[in-house]
Amino acid sequence: MNRLLDLLLSNPCSHEFCWPRRTATGAYYQVCLRCGDHYWYDWKKMRRTDLIDPAEHAALAQPIRSRWAPRARRLSVAVDLQFRRKSSEEWTEGSITNISQSGVLFTAPAGLHLPRHAALELMFEMPSQISGQPHSQVLCDAYVVRSTPDGRDHCSIAAAILEYKFLHSQQPAVSPPSDEQAAPAQPEPFATNSTASHRRRFRPRRANR
Repeated sequence: MNRLLDLLLSNPCSHEFCWPRRTATGAYYQVCLRCGDHYWYDWKKMRRTDLIDPAEHAALAQPIRSRWAPRARRLSVAVDLQFRRKSSEEWTEGSITNISQSGVLFTAPAGLHLPRHAALELMFEMPSQISGQPHSQVLCDAYVVRSTPDGRDHCSIAAAILEYKFLHSQQPAVSPPSDEQAAPAQPEPFATNSTASHRRRFRPRRANR
């Protein structure tokens, strides 16, 4: 029994990390939403570095005011995105083109009017360099920082992320098909059955562009 307990207690956490947060000194760190471990985060290399001593945790959570930095380092990515306004039930497809310390920049269909500070919901696969897990589907609360035309077919939208949760899709048992069984209905593209989720709230950021 003791050996079993030792094995269970020594089992490493399958980390799922929050969006990198900023300290009052300008450094960035992440918190695991499962075990609570804190790690320093290097945006230039887009990776976690050293584990932060628990004695330093209280000093990290100092309230600061941050803004979308137009010249901040942005990491080019190509990630499919689905988004909608908080007041809408209709989702729209887009594509994330880069990620910065404050949020994401994505393209949307031209003619879509999203005013500044409009509340959004975003659904996409968070890069593993941030989430700590591959294929991490997340649902984000965000708001529009700016929206600019990008040619005739698209516009570019910068969105600051306030919080997000991981979506863990339930894997249903698959029974062998038979001629008498009807083909299973295809799920709605956004009808995600979440059996477990973790939520991390961030302080809203005042966007000054």
